[in-house]
Amino acid sequence: PLDGPIWRELSAREIPWCGELEYASLERGGRQIVVTVSNGKSTTVTLIDLLLRDSGISSQITGNIGTP
Repeated sequence: PLDGPIWRELSAREIPWCGELEYASLERGGRQIVVTVSNGKSTTVTLIDLLLRDSGISSQITGNIGTP
């Protein structure tokens, strides 16, 4: 939880932090489509990737899919 001891300590020391989605967007840049559901993520992102590529839009799947 964001009010837990780790986050309180980071805040007390004024150490900046962010979540993994924010970090990825800062490191990766560009447009992103983020899929966060319980079931069907791999299928959904694969279909989105195929649709984008078939439309001539450059696409790259990242995250917990395929070969790490």
